[in-house]
Amino acid sequence: MPNKEYEWSTIDNPPPIDPHSLAKHRVLEEYLRRYIRKLTLNPATRKLRLHIVDGFAGGAIYRRADNNEIHFGSPVIIHRAVKDEVARINESRIIPFELELHLYLVENKPINVSVLKAVLDNHGIAHDCEGNETTTVITGKFETYKDKLIERVSAKGRKHRVLFLLDQYGYKAILMPTLAKILKTLPDAEILLTFATDWVIDYMSRDSEVAARMEKTLKELGINSAHYNINVKEVKESPFWRHVAQNELANSIRVNSGAAFYTPFFIKTAETHRTYWLIHLSQHEIARDEMMKTHWEKHNHFTHPGGPGFNMLGYNPALDESITGQCSLDLQYEFDNHAKKLSKDTLREQLPEYLYNAIPTTLREILKQKSNGTPADSSLLAEILAELIDHRQIVISDPKTGASRTKSSTINLDDVIEYPKQRLLGIFT
Repeated sequence: MPNKEYEWSTIDNPPPIDPHSLAKHRVLEEYLRRYIRKLTLNPATRKLRLHIVDGFAGGAIYRRADNNEIHFGSPVIIHRAVKDEVARINESRIIPFELELHLYLVENKPINVSVLKAVLDNHGIAHDCEGNETTTVITGKFETYKDKLIERVSAKGRKHRVLFLLDQYGYKAILMPTLAKILKTLPDAEILLTFATDWVIDYMSRDSEVAARMEKTLKELGINSAHYNINVKEVKESPFWRHVAQNELANSIRVNSGAAFYTPFFIKTAETHRTYWLIHLSQHEIARDEMMKTHWEKHNHFTHPGGPGFNMLGYNPALDESITGQCSLDLQYEFDNHAKKLSKDTLREQLPEYLYNAIPTTLREILKQKSNGTPADSSLLAEILAELIDHRQIVISDPKTGASRTKSSTINLDDVIEYPKQRLLGIFT
């Protein structure tokens, strides 16, 4: 996180952008492009209505400290990504594809709003006017306008494709009941939430009086379920206490937000240590899978303090030095080639064990049951399934035609995974 909230005065004097914000903007652009591609895979899709709510839009212009160049923020990134993806799609379309974008930019400080509008004007982005594609600038707090925004999205058609970008400073600006209302009212919504996790954990690491005040603050935010139940004194006796505390907090955010699926991962940069999560919340396993693919695509921007298999955020006493008496490796998963190898090695053991009690099943069902607990995306899981096919441990077939799958690239989400009639006893022998 930056040392303080970004402040704008004029369009000609933008604030320097923090490395974490640069990384976050790259991830946002990549995920938005991936999101549009996924929704337009069917060539018969000729029109798509998309709502995007940027709850902390800021002034939308920065200056890079490394080269002094201008860098534009999320409102410009969103328009650029949408325009580029529509152009890419239409390169191969006889009948043009149309994306109807409704963008809502919420910013609390009037001076920031004035700079934001100047940036939009300079980019030729019409705002605060009627039309099929609209950009609406709202001066105020997101929590104040959330109900009206939800109503606006709900009133547009039957299918509500909507992304909420809630890039708060710190951790106090967004309440868990707000997230729960979004996901309940708009089941197809996805949320990208910034949460300054380390700030919370640092407060917990102090004396009991400070920790008690933090507990009170979290309850006021709506983080008060039984899943958030940390005895700081007991946890701190283990060198893994931050890991345990982070896991409890992450799970509590998921539970209190009402999200079925989530990714609570740190954005990292070379300049600073990890300081906050970019949490993706949704009700659909495919949305979660697409975000995981973004983590792998932008592997130099993400990390999580956990393991490579089906229990990535779980506490593993086998790794606890206080129990084993042996020094363990740092629990920091980097989403790089080494991490991918670790994931494959671990899943080669865990996936067959899972399938033993799950078959017959599908890759979609595996994602539903296990995706919250693994850094593996569907592509990586398909690679392990293909290895099991090669070793004649399973068969995978098209549920409609019965056609057998042999390669990972041909395995579809709803293909049926079964044991062969005659199965070898060994696995990966």
